[in-house]
Amino acid sequence: MLWLWSNFFTKKGTPQTPQDEDSVNMDSELESLLQPLSVSHAETLSMNWTAILPREILFQIIDQEFHAHTPTLRKLALTCQILCCYVRKNLFQEIMELRCISPNTSNVKPFLLMIRQSPDILSFIQTLKINITSVSDPTRSQEQHFIERQLLCFIIKQRFPNLGSLRLTFTCTGYSQYRDPSLSSLYTAFDHILHENPTLKRLTLRGFASFWIELLMRTPNVLDLNIQDLQMHYGPSSESNPEALMKPTRLTVYDPSSKSAILNQKYVDLSQVSEFRFYGHNKFFISGYLRRLSSALTRLELYLPQGANYGKWINHSGHSFTLSYPIPEFP
Repeated sequence: MLWLWSNFFTKKGTPQTPQDEDSVNMDSELESLLQPLSVSHAETLSMNWTAILPREILFQIIDQEFHAHTPTLRKLALTCQILCCYVRKNLFQEIMELRCISPNTSNVKPFLLMIRQSPDILSFIQTLKINITSVSDPTRSQEQHFIERQLLCFIIKQRFPNLGSLRLTFTCTGYSQYRDPSLSSLYTAFDHILHENPTLKRLTLRGFASFWIELLMRTPNVLDLNIQDLQMHYGPSSESNPEALMKPTRLTVYDPSSKSAILNQKYVDLSQVSEFRFYGHNKFFISGYLRRLSSALTRLELYLPQGANYGKWINHSGHSFTLSYPIPEFP
């Protein structure tokens, strides 16, 4: 869907802000972009339909034959307003990746411009993937990165009434995350999207070196938790409410580098986990989780390095399990 956005905005002639643009103009543009979104115009489907084929039949054909065929949906969206409004629910069901990485690949601003024109797009999104890089990227100015982060935070704080899956990736290594001046505002935005969208059931966290613990401590709706190289730290408010703890039934830990911290029961209630998948090689890490998982566990899958022989050792945990070699890519 991202190519749809880029083509759309190329035709519209969206101005690109040069690095030497006057700061007053940049502030004015930023202020305009961060204005509250307008109310969606749902009456588009009520417009007069003049084609010979009744639109109800056309809609049925679209749903049955072309609901997953993106090229056809894209062409239909460019045909007329009525079809554009109807097929958007399929086009934007999964936002493949909202990138806040580099000047050449970032699509944060085009996406924001699109939802400003059509706020109802947010109601169609069921899967959202966000990829962020550190502000210390040498190819970008601090001011440019700061503006882009503000736009991203604005998007994340919007209402996604049908969001079921969220994937947050921080493509950064070392200690540059700790020096990121806008990290606090990002975590505040994450707090909003995690807690204000009760339909969210699946959460994937990748590459965070200092993820706020309390974001997991107040997310009771998430049932499917997936983590890779996740390290947690206390944020500004870390008061625990047992009734609001995340209680996943499926847990996937991808940790071939042994960077992640074992989830503590104080942060995430693991008593309801029935499926546990582990990708890595640290047997003490596996043991730490098995001690925290209860009798509710019915499926245990371990993906270990080629030649690893942990079978006899894991048998002592009392759980039946499936072993696979070697460690695949993150699912």
